[in-house]
Amino acid sequence: MPPNSNLKFDDNEIRIIGPETPLIKKDDEKENIKIPLIKHKYIKQTILLYIIFFVWVMSTFLYGVIIPNMLVDYVAFKFPSLNFDDQQSKAAYYKSYSDALPNLTMFLLGPLIGVFSDRYGRKKILYLAVFSSIIDMASCFISMYTHNLAYYYVFHTLGGINVVMQPAVFSYIADIFDEDHVPILYSFAGAALGIGVVIGPLIFVFISSLGSQFIPLYVTGGLMSLCFIGIPFLPESLEIAKQNNKIQETISTFNPFKLIYSLLKSSGYIFWVVLVFASINYTGQDLINDYYYFASLLYGWGSTQNGYYLAALGSTIIIWGAFIIPLMLKYFSQRRVITFGYCCSLFAHIMFVFAGVKVKHNYVIFLVGSVFVGFVPNNMNIIQAVISGCTPANMQGSVLTGANAIAGLANFVGSIAANDILMYFSSPDAPIFFPPAIFLINGVVVLITLISTILIWRAYKNPPTTKNLKEQQQKLDSENIIN
Repeated sequence: MPPNSNLKFDDNEIRIIGPETPLIKKDDEKENIKIPLIKHKYIKQTILLYIIFFVWVMSTFLYGVIIPNMLVDYVAFKFPSLNFDDQQSKAAYYKSYSDALPNLTMFLLGPLIGVFSDRYGRKKILYLAVFSSIIDMASCFISMYTHNLAYYYVFHTLGGINVVMQPAVFSYIADIFDEDHVPILYSFAGAALGIGVVIGPLIFVFISSLGSQFIPLYVTGGLMSLCFIGIPFLPESLEIAKQNNKIQETISTFNPFKLIYSLLKSSGYIFWVVLVFASINYTGQDLINDYYYFASLLYGWGSTQNGYYLAALGSTIIIWGAFIIPLMLKYFSQRRVITFGYCCSLFAHIMFVFAGVKVKHNYVIFLVGSVFVGFVPNNMNIIQAVISGCTPANMQGSVLTGANAIAGLANFVGSIAANDILMYFSSPDAPIFFPPAIFLINGVVVLITLISTILIWRAYKNPPTTKNLKEQQQKLDSENIIN
């Protein structure tokens, strides 16, 4: 019988037929068939996953609007003798650590959680993210009630592990979809994020007028609890990936730093892309987190105006993530879209610098620049798609969560630096009154990163892919069996 003729297997075992016959699996031919995204077997479960992610984001951003108001109220209660500007400055000082400390927790614990994700599944990590968010919100309630920030800082810092929600969602998608579908799906995740950013602040604008300062916390805690209802209906993606032979073995070590170090050492491309990801997180802190005090200081915006602004920013995130970026990915590579995203970030920084100059209607410049800020969170998702696309299937959780942990360290430094620079150039101690100095400084960092990113793309014209890594491993396995 000639090799490979009329071979039929009832199971999924790998067989060797003769000395010259390659390894054959039952579903080899099916692997090359591309299923349309809309007809994918798990599209309904993916929609449910996006709904859970959307509710989590909506609750998180609603909570994010509550925190500055809570800190301003705390300063007004503890330091009634301070004038308005000094109270704002002190509240910004407290918020710089409120923004930074959770990122430090993510840096320290994120890689270990990523390993657990690859060993025991994504759903457990989703539960962890939601639970840590609820504990964080409960601590804020206690601090508001007692006028003692100690409860909030302790549990808000520990609650930094809730950031594992996004890499868990992305790992889930990478487990059950083909590599070609991942960038588009990550972009749609950006749209889900944008919807949450829109609705969360609008909810705050509505309920903040009801009188009690605790009502927004009741609502955000209730929304976060809804996530617990949806997660049980999700199948475990890790088991699906194993059934489809996408993952053939689990990682054997519980040392996340050793695991990530080995991967980064074996692939210089992943190392540089992770650094690019860390850079965009560092420079994104001023655009996304410092708008509240910047706009309050220069334009006199209160919580209502800032809530409307954040909702408008969410709309731009949706437009970029749901419509423009998927269209761009049809005609351009992921790497070109990322480069364009850095150009948008650079333009936004330049616009924000001019928005800080005292001219008539300077807030219009601020709003125009914000249109391009909407690309930044989406660009983070596309960069994670690139990282996912060159990571072995059995290490998706470890690497994506590890990349977010490194980004957490960048966020930690960026949060403190952005707030401190903003407050310094807004104080009488500064040589000049120039609040947008942070946007000028970070704009230079963005420009350097943009140039570095172009050089990285040129240096690695044919980067490794998950599919290539799998084929290489199968080839090594076949050689070992034959020998």
